[in-house]
Amino acid sequence: TLFPYTTLFRSIELKELHKSQPIKSKNNIITFTSGKGGVGKTVISLNSAFALSKMGYKVLFVDLDLNFSNATILLNTTTNKNLFHFLAGKDLFKNIIKKVDENFYLLPGYSGVIDNEFYTNNNLSSLITELKRTANEYDLLFIDTGQISNLQQLDILLNSYLNVILLSPEPTAVMDAYVILKMLKQKKFSNNKIIIVNKCEHKEEAANTFSNLNNASVHFLKEKLNYAGYISSDPNIHSSILQQSLFMKNYIHSVAYSQIINLNKKLIDFMQVANITQ
Repeated sequence: TLFPYTTLFRSIELKELHKSQPIKSKNNIITFTSGKGGVGKTVISLNSAFALSKMGYKVLFVDLDLNFSNATILLNTTTNKNLFHFLAGKDLFKNIIKKVDENFYLLPGYSGVIDNEFYTNNNLSSLITELKRTANEYDLLFIDTGQISNLQQLDILLNSYLNVILLSPEPTAVMDAYVILKMLKQKKFSNNKIIIVNKCEHKEEAANTFSNLNNASVHFLKEKLNYAGYISSDPNIHSSILQQSLFMKNYIHSVAYSQIINLNKKLIDFMQVANITQ
């Protein structure tokens, strides 16, 4: 049974949407995704978002890894409300957002819902609308998706300006990343896509991994990919996870720290070009 005030909350949101129609977000929605779990997507995207917030950008991090949400764990924070409260009609979207640090905000996901009945097409449409509207209040809006296993999750990618596809050198991760590229191609996604190789032992391993994915994309999809770089298998990353902290905060002399800084420069270049041409 839905929360008693579901109709009221939805009515309020519809009125607010009506006032602000048509909704058009800035070209500032960046979605991190992967086809395979365990490649480090949430850790890298969280640290990237946090580092940009320390540069003065107002950043919202949205945890959309439904039922396997762990951004709050990695940030060592707790929240009274999460995405479930919005999808179930229990609260407004804006009331779920939590300020974690200066310029750094979190919209937490949820876990442990066996019957995910609230993640429907209608609710997904409402979610995408709210994400686009909320994006106008931030310099950058980061989305961390779960594994892209259905068309509902794919819609999040289709409504993002930039998709960052993260993979590891494992052959299964390369194959799963290719599947995402194929799905986007079938949906005629024309926005930007960049590739990051994570958990690499050395530069050559990262280059070979990207080459394998790019060769498959060029051959089968007729599409050349953009390589944004790689993140090393830095033991400081593992330490930060165990400490429930961000390595961009506590390990500023680490190799991964410098690599995230270089990655963020490329992300900002994309965003600047986007808003110049908007």
